[in-house]
Amino acid sequence: MRMKSKGTSTITSRGQRTTRHLAGLIQRARLVRNMTQADLAERARVSPGSIHRLERAEPGVALWVWLNAMEALGQLELIESLRDPLTEALAAEAAPKRAGSSRIPDLDF
Repeated sequence: MRMKSKGTSTITSRGQRTTRHLAGLIQRARLVRNMTQADLAERARVSPGSIHRLERAEPGVALWVWLNAMEALGQLELIESLRDPLTEALAAEAAPKRAGSSRIPDLDF
């Protein structure tokens, strides 16, 4: 089942569950640090309304808002540490095995 957002884009049920999960992680991190939404907004350089919408997992919150909030909470390394082994394997397979020679041919007759 796909859920319609306020705009013209849609989000899958799985995407919405993941968004709620991430929003919960951010909210818990904020609360255990005794920060208000306004405190986090100031540190993340976003509006308090953006933090409110983020924590409610509302569609349309910009990715940079999520990343700024995570950085302000010391969680950005969670995203930075993500790896995709399949893509890395496919990229390694597609990469040239050996660089070609770039020597200039000898044109001495």
